[in-house]
Amino acid sequence: MSFDYAIRAETAQDHAGVRETHARAFDDADRVPGLVDALRAAPAALAPISLVATVDDQVVGHVMLSACRLDAERRLVNVFSLSPMGSWSCGARSRQLLRFGHRSTCCLRFRGRR
Repeated sequence: MSFDYAIRAETAQDHAGVRETHARAFDDADRVPGLVDALRAAPAALAPISLVATVDDQVVGHVMLSACRLDAERRLVNVFSLSPMGSWSCGARSRQLLRFGHRSTCCLRFRGRR
């Protein structure tokens, strides 16, 4: 296996690999993988941003930013929250996933009600 990796948006075909990645990263086959599944399915004002790191087409890292609401002074504001992040082979990959996720959210424009 090479150590070159790619970061891209998660697809439905990645779900099993994401589950395995979190199971290995957190040494628990149910808790965090179940949380990821629940966040994917939950109705929310903002669709989750879900990114995977792959090596040789195998998912080895995952980060998800999911919608939550910030209770601001005058109104509730839709924002993203860093949700599960797991990587089982390289700390640098986790940092890169975080940077990529942050850039993705910074580039989005939200048209919300005021």
